[in-house]
Amino acid sequence: MWAMLADLSRQVPWPVFFEGRCDVVKLDADSWKCILTAGLAKSQRMAQGIEGGYVLLGESTRKMGKKKMAMLLDLIKLFGDSKQVRWSASEEMEEQYREDQR
Repeated sequence: MWAMLADLSRQVPWPVFFEGRCDVVKLDADSWKCILTAGLAKSQRMAQGIEGGYVLLGESTRKMGKKKMAMLLDLIKLFGDSKQVRWSASEEMEEQYREDQR
């Protein structure tokens, strides 16, 4: 998962809103993990920040079962493919991971 998120962080610019403006920037792998785990959820949760603003509450990948983690990896791959990401991990390694998760 982290290799795929690192590939996204190096290759995909994404709109980020801050103080009333939007900039298109490259995000770190942790930020991509938040975006994609939120994308896997059927609904979103948001909390008020302690000094204003809002925080999206995502799901912990550490607590995901094998099936849900496989779904997340599929989502990352589909999203990256749609953005023409060149994956650093080989297809063979990804397939072996999926087989191990079953």
